[in-house]
Amino acid sequence: MREVDVGTGLSGALKLLREQGIFKEKSSSKLHVDVRDNHGKDDRFKDAFKDIRIDRVDECGRILTEKEAFKKLCHGFHGKKPGKRKQEKRMRKHEDSSKNILESSDRAVERMRQVHMLLRFGILHDV
Repeated sequence: MREVDVGTGLSGALKLLREQGIFKEKSSSKLHVDVRDNHGKDDRFKDAFKDIRIDRVDECGRILTEKEAFKKLCHGFHGKKPGKRKQEKRMRKHEDSSKNILESSDRAVERMRQVHMLLRFGILHDV
């Protein structure tokens, strides 16, 4: 048996295998793979897990946006934390949003009291 020089690339090895009949292409229509072809993967499970959502949360239990979740992932991967100012800014943002929620709920409760007084007694107090 003689040894054939196939060169240093993959094309030489493929040429040798084709000549020996070991490697046969399945069909000539699949020579050009389209980008939308999903790289030959099976699409049976494409819509099977459509209803699954993965929500990332911070230490306060707040749901993170995609950007915040990616930043948290990167910080954990590289073993670094955000700077002191960024941490303070994030805490201020969280406190402001929680204050806004409390204020809006207080306004809603007060408005409900006014509506209740108006419907029950026909009296409207400005508070």
